[in-house]
Amino acid sequence: MKELFEHYETFAQMYSISTEIGRKRVDQLAKLLGDYLNLPEKALVLDVGCAGGVSTLAAIKSGFRAVGMDFRFDAIDEGKKNFEKENLPAFFVCADARKMPFKESAFDAAIFIFNPLPHWSMEDFLAICRQTEAVLKEGGVCFIEFHDFLQTIFDGKWRETLVETIPKDRVVISIQKSFNTNDGTSERFVVNIENSQVRATTMHLWGAWMIKFVLEIAGFVEIEIISYSAGFPRKVIIAKKRFNSEGRQ
Repeated sequence: MKELFEHYETFAQMYSISTEIGRKRVDQLAKLLGDYLNLPEKALVLDVGCAGGVSTLAAIKSGFRAVGMDFRFDAIDEGKKNFEKENLPAFFVCADARKMPFKESAFDAAIFIFNPLPHWSMEDFLAICRQTEAVLKEGGVCFIEFHDFLQTIFDGKWRETLVETIPKDRVVISIQKSFNTNDGTSERFVVNIENSQVRATTMHLWGAWMIKFVLEIAGFVEIEIISYSAGFPRKVIIAKKRFNSEGRQ
């Protein structure tokens, strides 16, 4: 849990609508939703893992109504303040995605964008998918954007050392430490050049077939996998909640 908070502290500017890099990411995600999320205008969308509201604003810019949910109070508080400051329509809830505080069949869609899956184990994600299935209307859409890390590794494109500038004048270096094939995780050292801090961070590795399998167990149908980036294995998975007449798995 501690390293999750440290991650968002290091890359805070990427997750805020008040920064230049955050606003650019809003536009990128809004285009992604516009290209692949086929919903009526004003459909109600649950943004799972909304952080500071970048993905929530992307949903609004795509013509939907949005509720942002995150388990970090500081992120929810920032999202509320920034949206109020810019007079933007949204509702934010601080909650654990494994125990969603919503009525059944409340939403037209749930979105998982900005690649949240590395934070979740398979057990966590299954619990989240089951909660998501419950709060969606019949025929509702589960929309997941992710980086297929396993494909990156198998394609030989995995970098032992990454240098990232977020924003342009802030350099962060990450160095591969280990892979744990027993629990499907990768551990990296992260070096923040600005303050000389070094920390280890662990992320869960996901492949498209694994996500599809978990969605099927949770009861989703019509699961579609889309590769939307030619040079980098970023993918979208779209699944639907079945209608009652179809029965359950």
